[in-house]
Amino acid sequence: MSKRPPESAPETVPPSDRRIAALRQAAQDKHQQAIQRAEAGIRRLVKEREEVNFRAVARAAGVSLDFLYAHTDLRKRIETLRGQQRSENQSPPQAPSADDGTVIHALTDATPCVVSAPPTANAFKNSNNDWPPHTPRSCACIG
Repeated sequence: MSKRPPESAPETVPPSDRRIAALRQAAQDKHQQAIQRAEAGIRRLVKEREEVNFRAVARAAGVSLDFLYAHTDLRKRIETLRGQQRSENQSPPQAPSADDGTVIHALTDATPCVVSAPPTANAFKNSNNDWPPHTPRSCACIG
């Protein structure tokens, strides 16, 4: 009788371990896809010159706000772009000119006499009950 050499048994992985490994891989793939969607959403917002903030990126990418805040690279990128947009949008305030046609200037020019309330009740009593000093009927500046 000849003895056969012992066959090496193939290493078998229990089915539960294979399922766990498959689930882990699926979760990693899903995570990477979410990161790619977030990056694509940021690029799209920048390209279309839309406001870049956490809500806009989450909406564009189909990810949650928590996901964006939890990933420091994405978070820093969004914060940087948001800061750049704010500084670009903030132009130095310009003094309004008299001829810019705004409602404020039109009303100011039309009614140069402005009536204000008395500072206290005593001031009204001491004014001989002639408050307000200007009314549309008596004020020459209103016409």
